[in-house]
Amino acid sequence: MRANIEYNSLIGPVFHRVGIVTDAGPKSRKFCLPESFAYMIKHKTKQGFDVIGLSVRTSNHDEMSPKTARIEKLWDKFFGDTIIAQIPNILDTERLYGVYSDYRFTGDTIHYTITAAVRVSTLDTIPKGLSGIHIPSQTYAVFDTATGRVEDILLETWRRIWKSSTDDLNGERAYLVDYEQFDGKDIADPLMSRARIMVGIRKDNSAE
Repeated sequence: MRANIEYNSLIGPVFHRVGIVTDAGPKSRKFCLPESFAYMIKHKTKQGFDVIGLSVRTSNHDEMSPKTARIEKLWDKFFGDTIIAQIPNILDTERLYGVYSDYRFTGDTIHYTITAAVRVSTLDTIPKGLSGIHIPSQTYAVFDTATGRVEDILLETWRRIWKSSTDDLNGERAYLVDYEQFDGKDIADPLMSRARIMVGIRKDNSAE
């Protein structure tokens, strides 16, 4: 397990100001991805599973400012405090998850919980200070990012997800649980990384 923690710790510092981004973000922000960046939206039904990790509550507006942003600090702590070593019943140390849950909407502010996590076989034992989350069975719109810097590919993909209409997604967002999936082989090089983002879609509005 130690080897996995060590190489993943190289990525920790670049997981900042990613996740939920809306058009209200600063216009000065630059992306290294070209405008022709594209992904194919497809639907996939996934069975539920459990994760344990470190959580923080934040919002889209908080993540727009370095003074109030919490996601960077979350991932820094996840890697810096070797949280993985504290988690029991891990099924896979080669795959990490960024889980978005408990959405709440207040005007144009979107509050949510993000958890840096690994998959486990049971939630029977959750260490103090960590969170256990059940990711429900549901249909997801699947977004495979481009290859590039972790920060850029996630930020750009989430920006486009939030700009996508119901027609674009071929269904209405469920806002139950969404998650980012990072495989070890795809994030070993933080400058040439890629990820998959799974966005929950309401079953009664989805096309499989």
